[in-house]
Amino acid sequence: MENKSFFERLWERRFIQYTLSYIVGSWGLIQFIDWIVKRYHYASSWTDIALILFLTLLPSVLLFTYFHGRPGPDKWRPIEKVFIPFNIVLTIALIIFMFSGSDLGATATKVTVTNEEGETEQRLVPKSAFVKRVVLFPWENKIEAEEDDWMSLGLPILLDADLEQDNRIIVVEPQNLKGEFDNYGYPPGSKIPLSIQRKIAQDNYSDLFLSTAIEKTEDQYTVNATLYNAVDGKEFYQETYTGPDPLALIDEMTEDFRAKVYVRDTQDKRFVDLPASNLYSSSTEALRAFVQAVRLRYFENDLPGSIVPLQAAIEADPSFAMAHLQMCDNLFYLNQTDAAKASVQQAMKYKEALSERQQLSIKFSYQSFFSVDKAIALANMWCQLYPSDYKPYNLLMMIYRNRNDFNAAKAIGQKALENGHSGKLLLTLARLELLQGNEESALEYYERFAQEFPEQSKGFSGIGQVYMSMGEFEKAKEQYDKLIVMNPDDIKIMLQLSEIEGRLLNFEAEQAALQDAMRSAKSIQDSIKVMSGLEAYYAKTGRINQSIQQMQDRWAYSERIYPEQQVKSQLFFNFSVQRFVIADRIDEYQALANDYLQKYENPYANFGCVSDLNLSLFSETKPDAIDVMERCEEHFKVTIGPKGMLMVYAYYYKVIEDYPKALEYSILMRDSSGIDPGLMTLFGEIYRKNGDLDNSEASIKEFLKKQPDDGEQHYQLALTYHEMGKPSEAREEVELALKIWKDADPNFIPAQKARALAAELGG
Repeated sequence: MENKSFFERLWERRFIQYTLSYIVGSWGLIQFIDWIVKRYHYASSWTDIALILFLTLLPSVLLFTYFHGRPGPDKWRPIEKVFIPFNIVLTIALIIFMFSGSDLGATATKVTVTNEEGETEQRLVPKSAFVKRVVLFPWENKIEAEEDDWMSLGLPILLDADLEQDNRIIVVEPQNLKGEFDNYGYPPGSKIPLSIQRKIAQDNYSDLFLSTAIEKTEDQYTVNATLYNAVDGKEFYQETYTGPDPLALIDEMTEDFRAKVYVRDTQDKRFVDLPASNLYSSSTEALRAFVQAVRLRYFENDLPGSIVPLQAAIEADPSFAMAHLQMCDNLFYLNQTDAAKASVQQAMKYKEALSERQQLSIKFSYQSFFSVDKAIALANMWCQLYPSDYKPYNLLMMIYRNRNDFNAAKAIGQKALENGHSGKLLLTLARLELLQGNEESALEYYERFAQEFPEQSKGFSGIGQVYMSMGEFEKAKEQYDKLIVMNPDDIKIMLQLSEIEGRLLNFEAEQAALQDAMRSAKSIQDSIKVMSGLEAYYAKTGRINQSIQQMQDRWAYSERIYPEQQVKSQLFFNFSVQRFVIADRIDEYQALANDYLQKYENPYANFGCVSDLNLSLFSETKPDAIDVMERCEEHFKVTIGPKGMLMVYAYYYKVIEDYPKALEYSILMRDSSGIDPGLMTLFGEIYRKNGDLDNSEASIKEFLKKQPDDGEQHYQLALTYHEMGKPSEAREEVELALKIWKDADPNFIPAQKARALAAELGG
């Protein structure tokens, strides 16, 4: 028998041929799977699974080939019967162990979007499971040179824009954290401990947060960046970047973030990656001035002062689109509408050099001035393109809420939930459900919030709010009494408890609770909330002069952290106008309104019409109401939309004494908005003036079940009973109204009317 070498025997068994075929075939299949993954945007883990599968099964392939590669019949050896099944089981176990927590579905989906001009296109958007939300804090600036002061805030702003070119990344900007810094007692510019950074990241429902420091040696900048997990505070990665150009370091940081957070997925870019210098300005002078404006606006509450550095930024770089957009926003809040429009038009002129998300922001601001319907269409497209970005959903919900279209606002909220936005949205949806009287749905949202965010839900009771909505005040009090024991200085809980005392007609206890809350307030925001509660308390108990004084004190106090123009524009709010009217201080209101309208440039388009309308409706002055509608109706249609106009028409027709039309629009308003009729004060009076006394009684009782401390509605119910020929019931209701108003000021008109009715009813 011819002696054969080891390799000749392997060749005869076709071991080498089959093994090479397996390796080549496996490699080809891995390449094919990788192509499929990239082509149809599946998770890159599938390629890794294929590689591990082929490698771990290689011993079984070698064993099988060695014993069965030779032509002719073969028998299975005992070692094969044991080893091959064991190898297969081990391979499966290894894959399960390594990839059990991975999402192996498609990382992205194709959507067809329609822009504001009605044009459609197909786009690819990431699934929410593959989106990361990160908080960027102001950088610790260790550079002594004053000319580099801007970097602590400016560089994270640039990093935000650079990161958000990738639609899998959502950033919470440092300029939006001012309220958080105040709440935790760390003024802007101070070093924030890591534990507080983590809490702030959790408060913003984020996955990650970046803590960064920058220093300079000669002409070299060094950035030390550490990314942390917001859930447990563990370090995700730490890197150091060095170079002469800080904007180039931003690009390096962005590349590192994508590579480390998304691993292999970063190889397959689905976006245009512009350098950071393109996203704002390449001019250091322009950036320095822009950051100064941002600091003045968001951290020092100097809105008027921010205009000068913005002008300097635009002078240094006329094509600085984001500076034009910021100028538009600042001018708008200064009520300089025409100048704001001109600024956003300049931003539109230079927007093409920016990332898509920046362009969407600019276009939305532009359309908000010129076509609200196009702004809505644009925001809807924004939601489709960036479903994990909360901003467009929030913009849409604000538009619909302002238009009293609560059903549409809820529909947008549901879409946002489907795309991974829970957090604050769950609470917003719960409040909308309560507004519509859907207590069970509200409770479901509150319970879901508590389950998903146990840390944020501590000291919060959705159940208490549901009981309040149901008129179960004792049960609500039990809930909040438990919470105040665990959180004795929580202003929100203290305010809820004071409100409950009022609903139980314990007005002295309500006032005492509000005064305790004022003593416990630790921040300006808390003090403002308590002052608002006090002015509402004084108003409902008829101490209207104290209410107005408290309101004006609150405005003055608010100017410490909010722009003066923005604060004083609250003069035109419904409840502000109404307080001056029922205090018989209309002349004083008109003087304040005229001062405001004369002081601030071109505010008439916004506040002049609003002021005239509210004054005519609350004072029930028929000629003035007709006049203002002739002048301003078209303006109102544009600003508040068709559903918002239903409320205007309901009050307007009541004032001009066309009660059937007033009732028609009241019902349309109720049905279209879905608002809980038990929260609407208009129905009782309108039904009564239409002669429908039964519905008048029923609607007022429904309202008083939820707000029994409303003296005006007790008075309206007394009028209804009086017309129904029920004098004892009428006396009971008017006495309740006068009990609520027992300390009312002499000039409080509702109490004057109630006393007159009581005298007419006799005893």
